[in-house]
Amino acid sequence: MEFKIRKFLKEDIWSIIEIDEMFPPRSRKLITWEEALKLYEKNRNACLIAEKDGRIVGAILGEVLDKAYIIKFLIIHPEYLGEGLASLLIEEAIKATDSEIATKY
Repeated sequence: MEFKIRKFLKEDIWSIIEIDEMFPPRSRKLITWEEALKLYEKNRNACLIAEKDGRIVGAILGEVLDKAYIIKFLIIHPEYLGEGLASLLIEEAIKATDSEIATKY
């Protein structure tokens, strides 16, 4: 399946919130618009969107610390789970930020 990876834009925030809300309740709280905006504004190169047929289907938001990409938020639309999209987003985030490794915060 072909996915397009592009830079995250501020107007993408509502789309990732909608995807996050599709999952059942869990131990962590849902991302808020303010939290997503803060991550985006802190390091725009570390935030990417995945699209399929023009529709947002995934996102990764993070930051870089000592050549390590720190994953702060990663979401994949439920319809596309298990298709390697999370791995693709992580690989592209590492490239976009000139990081050497990725780790979850």
